[in-house]
Amino acid sequence: MSSWNLRLRRVWAKHETELRGLVAGELPGWLAPGEARVPVEVPTFVFHDAEPRRFEAYLRFLADNHYRSLTADELADLGGRVPAGERLVVLSFDDALSSFRTVAFPLLRQYGFRAVLFVVPEVLSNDDQTWPDLTDVRAGTATEADVRARVRDQPFCSWSELAEMHASGTVDVQSHSLSHHRVPISARVIDFVHPGLDLWHGNFDLPVSVLDKSWERTRRPGAPVFVSAPRLSGRTAFVERPELVRSLVDRVASEGSSAFFASPSWRRTLRNELSNWPLSDRGRFETAEETAAAMRLEIVGAREVLERRLPGAQIRHLAYPWHAGGRLADRLAAEQGKRSVLYGPSISSNRSPRLLRIRRLPESYLPRLPGRGRASFFGLLCERAGQTRWASRVYP
Repeated sequence: MSSWNLRLRRVWAKHETELRGLVAGELPGWLAPGEARVPVEVPTFVFHDAEPRRFEAYLRFLADNHYRSLTADELADLGGRVPAGERLVVLSFDDALSSFRTVAFPLLRQYGFRAVLFVVPEVLSNDDQTWPDLTDVRAGTATEADVRARVRDQPFCSWSELAEMHASGTVDVQSHSLSHHRVPISARVIDFVHPGLDLWHGNFDLPVSVLDKSWERTRRPGAPVFVSAPRLSGRTAFVERPELVRSLVDRVASEGSSAFFASPSWRRTLRNELSNWPLSDRGRFETAEETAAAMRLEIVGAREVLERRLPGAQIRHLAYPWHAGGRLADRLAAEQGKRSVLYGPSISSNRSPRLLRIRRLPESYLPRLPGRGRASFFGLLCERAGQTRWASRVYP
């Protein structure tokens, strides 16, 4: 399987719940064609990166239409519902990518909005280097290219930046699990780690090898890439035999990584090596107790690290990586004192009286909120397809 196949899997993983929500008619009424309806649930949007012009257009739209942003606790206090006569939103960001500090944070302060930042503790940097942000660009002491260049060296926020933003009151830090990692769920291998493999920051797309620690973001050349699922999805993990992984990694190392992958037949060579391992010999499936323990660690570990590193922080809310939770994850989150868990556009039918379950929508749906400059339904569909630029059209 090529890198293109992995890219398709990534797109499906990120948008699966949105597509399911559209098909099932679960998306909120204010998104529908026709006149704007008053939201019943507090509209909660999920961002990852922040592009300066687009994100500022969103904030101007919200400010012009007198919306107020909530923290996760405030959302939970309202039970996720909008009180009569109020205009409320939640602006949530996943992963703590560097653009949150360099772009989103300065703009949030400028416009007086708050955001909920769902953080993966194991990917944050201890680097205290000061990087240019949008404020420096507007002061003429840096360029947007300088700001974007940071991604190559430090794609995530640092702990010192997180502490600064938490202390500001603008940013409500909450949990996005301890490691955000995926686990193999089958003995079937779909690719091998190789140069040019198209990966998201932090190697989030790749399951963690049995030879690796979850906090190690590098992957060994030649290691098998198994069919995988998010750890908190509750799927039973397949634990591959270390000898299998070593045999493939050593095969690459025997020639040197550069020379090995320069050969057009490198994938065939690794498949031949893999053929020495029948499916039944490649490993075992973990027990139900092991699954629950590993999921519990993702929930408890994130809270402990964040509360230790951020004085005064109360980590009471969890956004599921890839929006993939479920009955077991919800139960474990409730047992650990979480007030809410956040999904994607579609939420499973499980209900928990001890836990508020929040629906989140892609940030590009924000312009459909009631108000001046509201995007048309057709315009929104075009925006989702990348054919129009609502931000530049409404707020040049």
